Amino acid sequence: MSSIIKMKLIIVVVAFIALAQAGSVKPKLPPLVIPRIAGGEEAKSQQYPFMAALFIDEKYFCSGSILSKNKILTAGHCCVGAKSIQVVVGTYNIIDLEASQKTIESDLFDLHPEYDPNSNANDVCIVTLPIEIDLAGPAVKEVKLYEGEDNLEGNEATMLGWGRISDSVSNINPILHHATDTIISNEKCAEFFSNVADSIICMNGHNGRGACFGDFGGPLICNGEQVGIASFGSSWGCSLGFPSGYVRISAVYDWIKKEVERTPEPGLEPKAKSEAKI
Repeated sequence: MSSIIKMKLIIVVVAFIALAQAGSVKPKLPPLVIPRIAGGEEAKSQQYPFMAALFIDEKYFCSGSILSKNKILTAGHCCVGAKSIQVVVGTYNIIDLEASQKTIESDLFDLHPEYDPNSNANDVCIVTLPIEIDLAGPAVKEVKLYEGEDNLEGNEATMLGWGRISDSVSNINPILHHATDTIISNEKCAEFFSNVADSIICMNGHNGRGACFGDFGGPLICNGEQVGIASFGSSWGCSLGFPSGYVRISAVYDWIKKEVERTPEPGLEPKAKSEAKI
């Protein structure tokens, strides 16, 4: 276990809330009166090898997913104003140095050109890594993106991230967590939030599960494919019964594919720090 990692995690815990507030939205309705449920269960090692942890400017934290050997998908608000992002892959416990863990620093990230922080539309960013990561082993794999157009209402989906596991704690969790719930209609989600565009997919929160600070940017998985990117939750609390909102992959699929295939323009290659430690 690395003391350097622990120290950086402490710094991130103190500072990341300012960034994460960009992923919170004040609901239209008061909180539901329900028992609080911790946000999901601990994942197992190599259970979700496509996950990535993002340390932003050594201050903030977001989750993400691996698109290819050198592309990481996350939320747009995680990249706004950022100067450098350290991406950690090949681990589910970000304070334990597993043999498969690799940290790469990049200063090249592309925010969706139509990202709207007011409506959360197109809340998407792609981080380009200066070196390729090895996808051959069981601990690091690329995520499979959903290519369909169905709204997926009524399907069960799983959210993933290192975010807070309940409203009673103030820090992100070093161990990856997952929680499964039902995708609800946008009409139902709009009963709680006023910014539910067609490009948003919502997950039911009536049992107290939802994306929280630190989870934003992470994937929503349905039938083994990523169908959403964690974008926002309730500013009143993550485990109070409100839905959580995700950018629909189907709404930004073409842009993502174009960015994955694009190579950096000359002079814009990110700084390589392949041996960086967190």
